[in-house]
Amino acid sequence: EALKRIGEARPALIVADIMMPVMDGYALCRQLRSAPGTCTIPFLFLTAKDDDRDRIRGLKMGADDYLAKPCDLGELHARVKALLARVEAVKNIRPDSISITGRLADTDLLDLLQMLELHERTGALVLKRDGDAGTIYLQGGKIIGADLGTAEGREPLASLLAWKSGDYCFVPDVVPEGGRLTTGMANLVIGQVQNR
Repeated sequence: EALKRIGEARPALIVADIMMPVMDGYALCRQLRSAPGTCTIPFLFLTAKDDDRDRIRGLKMGADDYLAKPCDLGELHARVKALLARVEAVKNIRPDSISITGRLADTDLLDLLQMLELHERTGALVLKRDGDAGTIYLQGGKIIGADLGTAEGREPLASLLAWKSGDYCFVPDVVPEGGRLTTGMANLVIGQVQNR
């Protein structure tokens, strides 16, 4: 039910516990991060699990922040305010005023996707890391697909969203034919980036 409500309401921020009755918070975060309509919504874990391994697992799943209960309400307020301020800052970035290339170590991929969504950009976001390359396709700012040659048995978008290192380049006005991803199109986009 939470997934349905989030999809319909598109909240500005999600605060979730890890320990929930039907689906745990890790599964909720994973599903939200792998869905094009919800992958850029800021996500904060507020949970009684305060072990470092739990915290690291939550952040690896794609959570933007993690706070152990019981917590100070002032700290919770400050963290929520900081996450919302980051979203607002992304909204104010004009894509045509910057070169959309860089390193994932310096730029949060979800922030970048959110900026492209807010400015309704169409094109291919090409990611390269350690010999691997993947592409996230956007149309009008919405993710319409992804391609990752080495993601055998895994969802390409979820795999790419987990990348924290590597390089990226946004190539405007490139979309897969008929809205379906093809290896040829992905290779064409990667070739364009390599020739720059």
